[in-house]
Amino acid sequence: MTEPAQPFLSRSWLLATIAIVCANFVLLVPSLLAFQSFMIGDLGWAITVDALWDQGLMPTRDYMYFYGLLTLILDRAIFALLGRGPNAQAVLYFLFNVAITFGYVRFVAAAQLGRIARIFAIVAAPLAVMPVVFPSPTHGLEAALLINALALQARGRYSFALALVTACVFVKPSMALVYGAILTALILFESSRSKWRSFLPAILTALSTAGMLAAVFGTAALVKSLSPADGMKVYADEHYGFFFGVGRGFWLVEPFTLWHYLLTPVGFWLLGTAVLILGGFRTAVVGRGRVATATSTCTILHIVFICFLFGNHLSWIYYSYFLVLGLCGVLNGNGLAPRSAPPNLLSKCSPYALIGLAASAQVATVAFSLLIWTSATRTADTCGLFADQPNANAWAELRDLAQRDRVFLLAPTGAGHILRPEVEGMRSWFLLRAATRPEEINAVRSQIRSANWVIVPRDFANQLDRWPELSDELREGHFQLVKEYPQYLLLRRSPAK
Repeated sequence: MTEPAQPFLSRSWLLATIAIVCANFVLLVPSLLAFQSFMIGDLGWAITVDALWDQGLMPTRDYMYFYGLLTLILDRAIFALLGRGPNAQAVLYFLFNVAITFGYVRFVAAAQLGRIARIFAIVAAPLAVMPVVFPSPTHGLEAALLINALALQARGRYSFALALVTACVFVKPSMALVYGAILTALILFESSRSKWRSFLPAILTALSTAGMLAAVFGTAALVKSLSPADGMKVYADEHYGFFFGVGRGFWLVEPFTLWHYLLTPVGFWLLGTAVLILGGFRTAVVGRGRVATATSTCTILHIVFICFLFGNHLSWIYYSYFLVLGLCGVLNGNGLAPRSAPPNLLSKCSPYALIGLAASAQVATVAFSLLIWTSATRTADTCGLFADQPNANAWAELRDLAQRDRVFLLAPTGAGHILRPEVEGMRSWFLLRAATRPEEINAVRSQIRSANWVIVPRDFANQLDRWPELSDELREGHFQLVKEYPQYLLLRRSPAK
């Protein structure tokens, strides 16, 4: 499987990688600027949280929030430059793509890939950089920091890799903690007598970042944001998990459809995981060199993700770069002697199978994106964002209604009340049953009590049995369903009998 190394970083390889990443980003623009995702989905919460900040409301103190605080500083900076809205967030995602691509090509350059592994790296680049749109800026910033830390590790620069991972702890205190422990162990096992100097960049990063965030948000909020306790509660309550939770919906499709495994990332992800685990452990045992260590690190982090951090069927996108970069090292045989093991069917066939599946895995994404590009509408009612015509028509009516009466949008997250200020919305980050505070629920009840109309997304309406406080408020307010839209239910307050 091992082939002679190619030049350090050929211009043709670099241009091909950048081209395919740019093409993927353009294809994802309709999803990146999707009206529904900003109005009532994850993409909108960054805008809402920034607006809450202007109102004097702080995360972890005034409302539940279990991600790190560093992303909120970056959000504020980009919104201050370009205005608080979807277009500014799209620019931020573009910058994430640039940073992630930079880390990707630097890792591959350090790995000195041969021909087959290099072809794989080009074809699989979109699956590593941004396979679909990140749910929030937090996930994009986390990916940018961790993939560049891997690139630094592959070059033997452990101290600076640890500094990036330390910064990532203040973005999302989950995988960064695991990766930080691995880098710490690698530094401690080095033979250098000045180990403590290797920790200096990370210590300075931790102190400066913590000091800045404490000054802005307060020490209590900072400490609370670094605890994974609320996140763990939500994972348990939402029945997340790869093997036995709702994450099974990613890999166990019912009814079984072969095309689903061939034309979506599922087949590539499953085969790639098997190859990475087998090859990664072999590399860990007999491999030598910094790239071999980085490949083993990718394997460990990927396994940790599967066993402990995998959530629902979309969670595979969070750390897909671990899988792709690890496979680059495994397919190239980095750190292994050419004859360290006899060839077998897996070693002969897996590179070509993975290349084929990496290409076919993107068919559904490409087809879906092209469909949105050609069929979606962008109007003033959709804030210039991509939406289907029924949703555009629905919001034309709802906007008109909100200009004449009090309308409350009862959605668990999103930026509907920011994009459509004539509609009132919740003053919180996310309504999650396991972690939302009683005072947040009481505030929502008060908003329902003062509204004459309530808009409820259909998906959330199906979950109202988990929120008896809200469903009771709707019942006591004598709200009745007056109209159904494709994605929303419109309720109207009726006079008490």
